[in-house]
Amino acid sequence: MLLKIANLYQKIVKNYLTFLPNSPAAKLGIGSDEKQPSGEKLALADRNTSYFFKKMSADIVKLIEEPDIKKTINFYIENHENILDGQGIYKMMFILQCIKETEHLEGDIIELGSYKGGNAIMMAKFLKQIGSKKKIYACDTFEGCPYDDEFVSNPAGKGALSDTSFDFVLKQIKKYGVNDKIILNKGLFSDTLDNLNLKKFSLVFIDCLVYPSAKFAINFAYPKLVDDGVLISSCYEVEKGTDVKSLWGETVAVDEYLSNKPEKIVIESMPFMQKGHNPPKIINKMPKNPFSTFSADASRVNKNK
Repeated sequence: MLLKIANLYQKIVKNYLTFLPNSPAAKLGIGSDEKQPSGEKLALADRNTSYFFKKMSADIVKLIEEPDIKKTINFYIENHENILDGQGIYKMMFILQCIKETEHLEGDIIELGSYKGGNAIMMAKFLKQIGSKKKIYACDTFEGCPYDDEFVSNPAGKGALSDTSFDFVLKQIKKYGVNDKIILNKGLFSDTLDNLNLKKFSLVFIDCLVYPSAKFAINFAYPKLVDDGVLISSCYEVEKGTDVKSLWGETVAVDEYLSNKPEKIVIESMPFMQKGHNPPKIINKMPKNPFSTFSADASRVNKNK
């Protein structure tokens, strides 16, 4: 019953209420004026839906068959408000599945665009849960988006997600006991990624918003992604807001780079590709949300691949 209510709730979120959890406005911190104990702003809807989120999520967890993912998602349900990951339970489950299915591959994990570190924290928690030796390289200015967007109808971008800092993220990863798994790489990609030139990666997570950053990110990361590795483009096909009918330039940068590659982005719970495979070998085994952020776009994008 709770899952049916949750689906209706998500439909309302997607179509009508821009300030509810997982909306573009919520991710950017718009409409938020109450703070959590950590001092971070708490989205307006989160103040009213935290109890419902936990109840709904408990039903979802019952559907997860993989014990390591189930345990980590239970941690996520209890801590999501303070971890500040911006994903939501359905996307997080699929991210963890991708990590589990690429654990046997050579290489570490790189996150290009880390914001407040929440996504990296969850990935690191899962690496510890499965006893992995992999590290996560979390790369960001930790000062907000450094560029305006390009090749989209609305160029806004510079200064977005600036409510973060290196010190805050460092404090967060220590708080959650994953500072031995996450290596913070602060600065512009063009200035800081040279020290990772010899690395290989089993999973690449791109969350750059704007075209210039995403272009640099995928040009750097794709050649270092090992065969069968997974690349996730978090902002692919995501609009800048319900009242701003423009995609983030990350979509353009990713499509541009992959135009002469065998792989194409497929949208499940998240937009992703698997190196050397079109379509990907990985199939989403997690519970799916029919009203996810990407559901409306997925039918169009996947149909054209």
